[in-house]
Amino acid sequence: MGSARGREASGYSTRSKIRQRLSQPDLANTLFFWGFAIDERLADRIGVHKRSEQLPSERLPLPMPLEVDFVRADFENALKIAGQAANYKIVPDGREMTGELSVSYGLRAHQLAAALLPLKEHYSMPFYRLETPNAV
Repeated sequence: MGSARGREASGYSTRSKIRQRLSQPDLANTLFFWGFAIDERLADRIGVHKRSEQLPSERLPLPMPLEVDFVRADFENALKIAGQAANYKIVPDGREMTGELSVSYGLRAHQLAAALLPLKEHYSMPFYRLETPNAV
């Protein structure tokens, strides 16, 4: 089995290739692409958490524990937004969000994650199409 770093790099490559197939990839806000400034800040925060001696659940308000065996139904329930279905349309390179673009990054990330449902065998990239690169 490959290393975690190798799996992480492979996942990044797949997500990046899918986003790059869009006609204007820099105008797509995905779970893994928020624009340079925000992505840099996220990378810094993730680095702080990785170097921490604490478990992720001790540092972050997570919707499910990471220290237990993976249960697909629990993961799907964590992605859902109570009382709402994710609004998207199927397009060749993923699931284009059709609802209003939330100004709250946390809510927007949750909406993008909820658009992964129903889960598919292959990554079906949920994304918001932005009007300008700074609209994130």
